[in-house]
Amino acid sequence: FNLPQPIYMNVVRDPVERVISWYYYVRAPWYYVERKQIFPDLALPDPEWLKKDFESCVLNGDRECRYIEGEYHEGIGDHRRQTLFFCGHSEKCT
Repeated sequence: FNLPQPIYMNVVRDPVERVISWYYYVRAPWYYVERKQIFPDLALPDPEWLKKDFESCVLNGDRECRYIEGEYHEGIGDHRRQTLFFCGHSEKCT
């Protein structure tokens, strides 16, 4: 195709499995112990938020369980957008 050879390759997870995994990862008790050690002033989340299962989150339409095209979090691309793995480093890719 007369194109430069790639210098890296990306492999991604099933997008649904990735979001479910992230959901439970940020609710794991050890995650907050670790974060509290790094950021002592960080407020702990509500215990009910920590206990909520993924299905309830989706059915309730909670913010972290919705994908809104073009939505960004703290200046970085949405963690649910796997296109970030393929886009590159230009501004339009974030």
